[in-house]
Amino acid sequence: MSQTMSSSVLRSPGDPYQVVDNFTVLKQLGAGAMGEVFLARESLTNRTVALKLMAAKYSKDEQYRKRFEREIHVVAQLEHPNVAGYAGHGEWNGRPYLAVEYIPGATLSDFIRGGKRLEEDLALAIAIQIAQGLNYAHQRCDLIHRDIKPGNLLADLHGAKQFTDEATIKIIDFGLARARAAHDSLNYDLGSGGTEVGIEDAGERFQTIDQQELAALGQQANGGLTLAGQVMGTPNYMSPEQCRGENELTFSSDLYALGATLFHLITGRAPFIARTPGMVIVAHITEPAPDPGAIIRTLRPATRELIIRAMGKQPKDRHRSYELFIAAAVGARKLLHMGQAQRAAPPAPAQRRMSGEDFQGMIEEVASDLPQGRQLSGADALREISTRMIRRNQPTSGLHRRSQEPPDQQAAQPPTPRFAIPRPEEQPAKPDQAPVKPANKTSSFFRKLLKPPGG
Repeated sequence: MSQTMSSSVLRSPGDPYQVVDNFTVLKQLGAGAMGEVFLARESLTNRTVALKLMAAKYSKDEQYRKRFEREIHVVAQLEHPNVAGYAGHGEWNGRPYLAVEYIPGATLSDFIRGGKRLEEDLALAIAIQIAQGLNYAHQRCDLIHRDIKPGNLLADLHGAKQFTDEATIKIIDFGLARARAAHDSLNYDLGSGGTEVGIEDAGERFQTIDQQELAALGQQANGGLTLAGQVMGTPNYMSPEQCRGENELTFSSDLYALGATLFHLITGRAPFIARTPGMVIVAHITEPAPDPGAIIRTLRPATRELIIRAMGKQPKDRHRSYELFIAAAVGARKLLHMGQAQRAAPPAPAQRRMSGEDFQGMIEEVASDLPQGRQLSGADALREISTRMIRRNQPTSGLHRRSQEPPDQQAAQPPTPRFAIPRPEEQPAKPDQAPVKPANKTSSFFRKLLKPPGG
């Protein structure tokens, strides 16, 4: 990884590009109140990076510089496929900058803008990747992102035209993150200050919400609302404890934001809709998690349960680890795939019981296939008919089940046909009748049916 670089900016005569240390700025990618983001190329490796430069008006503000430095420390510790990788940092004209890997794609908010939504399977695949990145960051340095939302999740489509589950999701913007440095026990945090809430907007603006406004909304909503301190994040996705400004947040707060993000991806709208950010914050604290299945009627129960549990009001109501969330999401995808496979499978051929006409036709077919002059006994005829019915996938209706068994079982335990017609010699004689004389030929019924042609 690159180390902190000395400040040096060069401009060649007639060259439209600026050189910031080892990075050549190619074009601007975006701008907001906090700063600008440029596409740049690193001279040593020739790789393209995204260079985030703090706005000049904040460069001398100690609070904002501290936040920017914290983001640098956090990003420099992380190396994971689902986290935007560190590429270097430094300072240019008194303005700190951070370079991270450039992801040629769009944020998830671009894919759901205007009420659009993603298919259930794709949304689940995305949620799994986000959880994997967050789990790594939490295990690596106890990181709490505090601003998980569609706008901070980049989708690398790898050149594909369609957004599929082959895309790689990258977590970006660790400006509000809290983490323990890998080399010591320092806790990089912003410190105390006003109540500041990030409002997801066309630009990355930060608006200040008055504590008195939140307290007044809380009085209206639930007879009182306690705010512990600083509230930072994006209202649409913040956990109840983050909305209350609690300092001791856990990974469960990010898990709630992930659940709220998944809710938005699947339904096309944020979990709570209100006129002001303050009212949204109060809703997160006081109202139960909305049911995504009430909006998307075709949503699978497992996916619905995944979102509702992730958005539990108390941390103890949510998944107890990212691993459990991932396992539940993977299971929901498997159930979804099974249901899709069953719907896509061709219908099984309809089976019907053999009618009298079908049975008569089968008897005539057996008779016609016999060699000239040969006749079958009743039991042999039924056995032959049963065999042909099985070959044609017709239900035998219990006429004869012996031929359905493996040959070794047939030899070991020859079952008695359930509806086999006994031979004449096997029929018991009635008391008032003379014993039936044994016959070597079939009964008159089958003799007529199986009578050879022309006989």
